[in-house]
Amino acid sequence: MTAIAGRLGAFACALAVIASAAVGHLAHAQTTPFASGTAGDLPVEILAEDGIEWLQSEQVIRAHGNARAVRGDIEVKADTLSAHYREVAEGDSEVWRLVASGNVVITAPSETAYADRGVYDLDSAILILSSDDPSQPGRVRVVAENGRVTADEQMEFWELEDMLVARGNARAEQEGRILRADVLVAYLTEGSADGQRLDRVEAFDNVAINTADERIFADRGVYLAETETASLLGAVRITRGLNQLNGCRADVDMKAGTSQLIGCGDGDPSGRQVQGLIHPDGQPGRRSGN
Repeated sequence: MTAIAGRLGAFACALAVIASAAVGHLAHAQTTPFASGTAGDLPVEILAEDGIEWLQSEQVIRAHGNARAVRGDIEVKADTLSAHYREVAEGDSEVWRLVASGNVVITAPSETAYADRGVYDLDSAILILSSDDPSQPGRVRVVAENGRVTADEQMEFWELEDMLVARGNARAEQEGRILRADVLVAYLTEGSADGQRLDRVEAFDNVAINTADERIFADRGVYLAETETASLLGAVRITRGLNQLNGCRADVDMKAGTSQLIGCGDGDPSGRQVQGLIHPDGQPGRRSGN
C-alpha cells in the first residue's frame, strides 16, 4: 500500500509533463507556438493508429486509435488521448487538461494503473481515474509487485494535498492483508527513497480488515503506516473462526496479526460492553475490554 499510494503522484506529474510536451511538439510542427515550461528537454513519442488531429476551433489536439504517449519511463495508453489548451498572454497557449479515454493504462517502472477514463487537470493538479461501469468491480486499479489498490467508481490523486482517494468498494491489498471500505483516503508524506511515503489511511463506511486469522468490521477506521496499526470505531465486530466479538473500538496490529476489542465504556450513552459468541469447536478469540 505504501509504494502504490506514493507512486500515483508520479503518474499525475508524468501526465502533466506529457501533455505539455506533446502538445508543444505537435503545435510547433504546425507553426503555432505553445508554452511548454514543464517539458524540459526529454522527447515525447506520440503514436496513434488512426492519426492525430488538431481541432483549432475546439482548442484540442487528439490522438485516435490505440494512442500512446511516452516520455522517459512513463507511458500513457488509451483508445483516445486529448490535450486541451487555451490562449494566454502574448499569443502563446498552454495545456490545461489531458483526457485519456477507453482502456487507459499508465505504466511506470514498478507500478501500472488501469481505468476506463483518466483526466488530469493542471490548474488544480488533480488526477482522476474512473470507471464507465461502477457495477463491474475493480475496473480502476493500481498494481505493484507488493500489492494493489482497486475501486469500483474512481481514484483521485490530489497532488497539492499529497492525498489519494479511492471511492466505491475501495480495497487495498498487501502481503495477504486487505483493507476495504466505501471510501479510502491515503495521506502521503516526504520519504527518503521515492520522495513520498504513506503516512496514514482513513477508511469510511463498511470498513473491513482481513488478516490470515481474523475478519474485522467497523463504521470507520484509521491505519498508521509507520507502526502498521489500525484503530477501528463504531459498530466493531471481530470474527475468528466460528467465534464473534462485538464492541465499540478495536486496535489492530496488522504486522503482528493481533487485535484488541474494547467496549464503549461508562461515558458512552449506550453503555455497551464487549459481547462475544464463542463456539466450543471454534478457534479461540482474543478479547479485552471495560
